[in-house]
Amino acid sequence: MSTKIQIIQQFYEELGKGNPQGAIDLLTDDVVWIDPGYPDLPFAGNRKGKEQVMDFMMKMNNTVTYTQMEPQHFYNDGEVVMVKGFFKGTGNATGKSFTSPWMMLWKVNNEGKIKYYEAFVDTVNMANALR
Repeated sequence: MSTKIQIIQQFYEELGKGNPQGAIDLLTDDVVWIDPGYPDLPFAGNRKGKEQVMDFMMKMNNTVTYTQMEPQHFYNDGEVVMVKGFFKGTGNATGKSFTSPWMMLWKVNNEGKIKYYEAFVDTVNMANALR
Protein backbone atom coordinates (compact mmCIF):
# COMPACT_ATOMS: atom_id res chain seq x y z
CA MET A 1 0.00 0.00 0.00
CA SER A 2 1.19 3.52 -0.75
CA THR A 3 2.05 5.92 2.03
CA LYS A 4 -0.32 8.79 2.67
CA ILE A 5 2.21 11.22 1.18
CA GLN A 6 2.49 9.08 -1.96
CA ILE A 7 -1.30 9.15 -2.36
CA ILE A 8 -1.32 12.96 -2.24
CA GLN A 9 1.63 13.10 -4.64
CA GLN A 10 -0.31 10.84 -7.00
CA PHE A 11 -3.28 13.24 -6.81
CA TYR A 12 -1.05 16.14 -7.92
CA GLU A 13 0.51 13.96 -10.64
CA GLU A 14 -2.90 13.02 -12.05
CA LEU A 15 -3.91 16.68 -12.27
CA GLY A 16 -0.53 17.56 -13.80
CA LYS A 17 -1.13 14.95 -16.52
CA GLY A 18 -4.51 16.51 -17.30
CA ASN A 19 -6.35 13.53 -15.82
CA PRO A 20 -8.92 14.90 -13.35
CA GLN A 21 -10.77 11.55 -13.28
CA GLY A 22 -7.58 9.85 -12.09
CA ALA A 23 -7.45 12.36 -9.23
CA ILE A 24 -11.16 11.91 -8.46
CA ASP A 25 -10.65 8.14 -8.25
CA LEU A 26 -8.35 8.74 -5.24
CA LEU A 27 -11.21 10.31 -3.23
CA THR A 28 -13.79 8.74 -0.95
CA ASP A 29 -17.37 8.95 -2.17
CA ASP A 30 -18.21 11.42 0.64
CA VAL A 31 -15.00 13.52 0.51
CA VAL A 32 -15.20 16.97 2.14
CA TRP A 33 -13.62 19.68 -0.06
CA ILE A 34 -13.03 23.23 1.23
CA ASP A 35 -11.57 25.89 -1.05
CA PRO A 36 -11.55 29.50 0.22
CA GLY A 37 -12.50 32.69 -1.57
CA TYR A 38 -16.17 32.41 -2.51
CA PRO A 39 -17.82 34.53 -3.92
CA ASP A 40 -14.77 36.40 -5.26
CA LEU A 41 -13.44 33.14 -6.69
CA PRO A 42 -16.43 31.60 -8.49
CA PHE A 43 -15.06 28.06 -8.23
CA ALA A 44 -14.39 28.26 -4.49
CA GLY A 45 -16.61 27.05 -1.66
CA ASN A 46 -17.45 23.98 0.39
CA ARG A 47 -18.29 20.76 -1.38
CA LYS A 48 -19.01 17.16 -0.52
CA GLY A 49 -18.64 14.09 -2.69
CA LYS A 50 -16.77 13.23 -5.87
CA GLU A 51 -19.33 14.79 -8.21
CA GLN A 52 -19.11 18.17 -6.49
CA VAL A 53 -15.30 18.03 -6.49
CA MET A 54 -15.33 17.34 -10.24
CA ASP A 55 -17.63 20.36 -10.63
CA PHE A 56 -15.08 22.42 -8.65
CA MET A 57 -12.27 21.29 -10.96
CA MET A 58 -14.24 22.12 -14.11
CA LYS A 59 -15.22 25.58 -12.82
CA MET A 60 -11.65 26.26 -11.71
CA ASN A 61 -10.28 25.27 -15.13
CA ASN A 62 -12.82 27.55 -16.82
CA THR A 63 -11.78 30.46 -14.58
CA VAL A 64 -7.99 30.24 -14.21
CA THR A 65 -5.01 28.61 -15.89
CA TYR A 66 -2.14 27.53 -13.67
CA THR A 67 1.25 28.07 -15.30
CA GLN A 68 3.15 26.69 -12.32
CA MET A 69 1.92 24.39 -9.56
CA GLU A 70 4.72 23.37 -7.27
CA PRO A 71 4.18 21.24 -4.17
CA GLN A 72 7.42 21.82 -2.27
CA HIS A 73 7.21 20.17 1.16
CA PHE A 74 5.12 17.25 2.42
CA TYR A 75 4.44 16.54 6.11
CA ASN A 76 2.55 13.55 7.50
CA ASP A 77 1.12 12.99 10.98
CA GLY A 78 -1.34 10.13 11.26
CA GLU A 79 -4.15 10.59 8.75
CA VAL A 80 -3.15 14.22 8.03
CA VAL A 81 -0.86 15.27 5.19
CA MET A 82 0.13 18.95 4.95
CA VAL A 83 1.66 20.24 1.74
CA LYS A 84 3.37 23.61 1.38
CA GLY A 85 3.77 24.93 -2.12
CA PHE A 86 3.58 27.76 -4.61
CA PHE A 87 1.57 28.48 -7.74
CA LYS A 88 1.35 30.99 -10.57
CA GLY A 89 -1.46 31.45 -13.00
CA THR A 90 -3.66 33.78 -15.00
CA GLY A 91 -7.32 34.67 -15.01
CA ASN A 92 -8.78 33.23 -18.21
CA ALA A 93 -11.09 36.20 -18.91
CA THR A 94 -8.61 38.96 -18.01
CA GLY A 95 -5.17 37.55 -18.75
CA LYS A 96 -4.00 39.04 -15.43
CA SER A 97 -1.51 37.00 -13.47
CA PHE A 98 -1.51 35.87 -9.86
CA THR A 99 0.91 34.10 -7.56
CA SER A 100 0.51 32.59 -4.14
CA PRO A 101 2.26 30.42 -1.64
CA TRP A 102 -0.21 27.86 -0.33
CA MET A 103 -0.82 25.18 2.26
CA MET A 104 -3.14 22.27 1.61
CA LEU A 105 -4.41 20.04 4.38
CA TRP A 106 -5.41 16.53 3.36
CA LYS A 107 -6.78 13.58 5.31
CA VAL A 108 -6.28 10.06 3.99
CA ASN A 109 -8.19 7.11 5.44
CA ASN A 110 -6.70 3.70 6.22
CA GLU A 111 -7.90 2.36 2.85
CA GLY A 112 -5.70 4.89 1.06
CA LYS A 113 -8.49 7.22 -0.07
CA ILE A 114 -8.56 10.99 0.40
CA LYS A 115 -11.47 11.95 2.65
CA TYR A 116 -10.77 15.64 3.33
CA TYR A 117 -9.13 18.63 1.61
CA GLU A 118 -8.77 22.23 2.73
CA ALA A 119 -6.71 24.92 0.99
CA PHE A 120 -5.08 28.05 2.39
CA VAL A 121 -4.08 30.51 -0.37
CA ASP A 122 -3.87 34.25 -1.16
CA THR A 123 -7.45 34.58 -2.35
CA VAL A 124 -7.25 38.39 -2.67
CA ASN A 125 -4.41 38.16 -5.18
CA MET A 126 -6.30 35.54 -7.17
CA ALA A 127 -9.57 37.51 -7.08
CA ASN A 128 -7.78 40.67 -8.29
CA ALA A 129 -6.56 38.73 -11.33
CA LEU A 130 -10.18 37.95 -12.22
CA ARG A 131 -11.30 41.60 -12.20
